[in-house]
Amino acid sequence: MYIKRMPSKTPYLAAQRHPAHDASLPPEQHPMMNAQHPSTPHAESGFAALLGEARHAFERGDTVKPLLTKATRVARDPVQLAQLALLRGELLLREGQRTRALHCWLDAQQQAQLACHFRLMSQSWQLIASWHLLAGQAGTALRLASHALDLARQAASRPLQARCLLTLARAAYQQGDTVTGQIAQQHAIRLQAQDTSSVDPGWHQELAELYWQTGQFDAARDVLEQLLPVLVNQARQAVLLRLGRIALATGDHMAALTLLEEADRSGSVTPDPDRHALKDALVSALAQNGRTADAVALLLQTRAQRQKPRRRTREQTRLAALELKLQLLTSELEVAQLRREAEAERQKLQLLETGAYRDPLTGLPNRSYLNERLPELLAAVSEGLPLSLLLIDCDQLKEHRERFGDETAERILATVANFLADSYSDTAILARHDQQTFILLLQGIPPATALRLAGQIRQRIAGSDWGGIAPGLALTVSIGHAAAHADDTMDILLLRADLAIFLARRQGGNCVADGDETP
Repeated sequence: MYIKRMPSKTPYLAAQRHPAHDASLPPEQHPMMNAQHPSTPHAESGFAALLGEARHAFERGDTVKPLLTKATRVARDPVQLAQLALLRGELLLREGQRTRALHCWLDAQQQAQLACHFRLMSQSWQLIASWHLLAGQAGTALRLASHALDLARQAASRPLQARCLLTLARAAYQQGDTVTGQIAQQHAIRLQAQDTSSVDPGWHQELAELYWQTGQFDAARDVLEQLLPVLVNQARQAVLLRLGRIALATGDHMAALTLLEEADRSGSVTPDPDRHALKDALVSALAQNGRTADAVALLLQTRAQRQKPRRRTREQTRLAALELKLQLLTSELEVAQLRREAEAERQKLQLLETGAYRDPLTGLPNRSYLNERLPELLAAVSEGLPLSLLLIDCDQLKEHRERFGDETAERILATVANFLADSYSDTAILARHDQQTFILLLQGIPPATALRLAGQIRQRIAGSDWGGIAPGLALTVSIGHAAAHADDTMDILLLRADLAIFLARRQGGNCVADGDETP
């Protein structure tokens, strides 16, 4: 019940496995419709088949756009729209359209939050985090990868957790936090090893990227060589390019030339963002193999292609002058528009990220919020400001769920959350801790006062009429109290609160216990 934490400043290490709220399929089985968002059976199966085929084609490197077009025609609900936006963004990134890819993933996050779909929220945050890694913004990537990991745990998807951990590890390495990077990397590999149902190209590419980033070239080569046989077209070309670069970095110049020449032959007509990088690597490989004349010829050819000089007619020159004049007249308007668009995207990202700190059922702050806020409150304890933590556990929630059903159990949690928020959120920090517990943080209140308040909460809940939720429902809570000490960490404080809950349950529930008492 407590947050398992290791010594580090990285949010990942403050996370804990969440209960499974989302029964959605893992990403390697290709996205399907979630049962909680029904559409007509025919449309549902048609969309799922199209999207699965499109995902498989994308991972192999085959043509995707016709399948996406067909899937778009039958997409109806937020889950389907989010799935489409995720794949469309990945395709745009492969084509080098990074800004448009980010817009797609932000749209996907918005649709996923609308549907309260944990797996899709996690997938979009993971992709957005990877985008920020490409942009060199490791701090933002680390924060968003932590959001993604938290949601992947709630979705109970081990492969998705592994992907999120790899992204988090890359961000940690990029920030120079080697310890966190190694822990996240090892945990990711252990999780992925537990799933042997299929080969996930995305996982292999992410892992190879991490190995490349950390200089583990042999490991990167092994991962990519496993992936190469299932790829075609641009996807295969990108892996061949990476293998060629690895061979260059390790001094195997002959192998590098072979790989890069094959990559050059396998290029498709689709605009390829790696095309220039491939030519540069090929020039280097030719030179390293003593083929200086070929290297110089290729270098001159690629420079000429990049410059693309054109002979202009008089009409073309006049047209260019008119276009330049028009650009000068409208440049200020364009700059203003670009600034407005950038600000709108920043606000959109901020709004979506705020949603990552909220529990979708109760609307309360969630564990991610606690992970960031509680250390600040503990730091104030050493300066003499008291802090008490109340862990409020709904008694017999499992029995209520079995008797009245899942919907009633969720209404119980939402009603208790509203009761606590209406009564105490003005003077305390209230958050949802896990499936059936809430946390009330009381700063500046002595422990004795906090214990009296806990008793009042228990009495008010036990004495309330809960029959409006379900006939015959009687609801009680057990409350564990822990007062923070000057040298407490977040783990220790929560552990003492867990101990108090254990004491309260041992007494039959519907009581208050103090974590500083001896059992």
